[in-house]
Amino acid sequence: NDTYGHAFGDEVLKSITSSLRTVARRADDYVVRLGGDEFVVIMQGLDKKTFIKKMNDCCEIVGDLRLQAGQGRVARINISIGTSSTIEDRLDTYEKLSDKADRNLYISKNKGKNCVT
Repeated sequence: NDTYGHAFGDEVLKSITSSLRTVARRADDYVVRLGGDEFVVIMQGLDKKTFIKKMNDCCEIVGDLRLQAGQGRVARINISIGTSSTIEDRLDTYEKLSDKADRNLYISKNKGKNCVT
């Protein structure tokens, strides 16, 4: 927003949402914007390996975006992903899942971004 303006920032968020929805596309998958530049992706019934692969796919798809930023500039987008999960017979509260995902998000950001923890 500081560099390219709010209108371009909105286009970036729309592009990220569309990209995430290409991975989270089953009927019970959800892509929800929490606010700012944070999203939640809910994917039920996946084993850990499949889920992590899908999150890595999200990084790759978003990382491949090239958006026209005006004045001939092209913006490249990347994301950092923090994950958490629960097993149906051991349901954690939303707060616990959210806190764990948030901690993992900051680990991803500290690793250099565009990765999954």
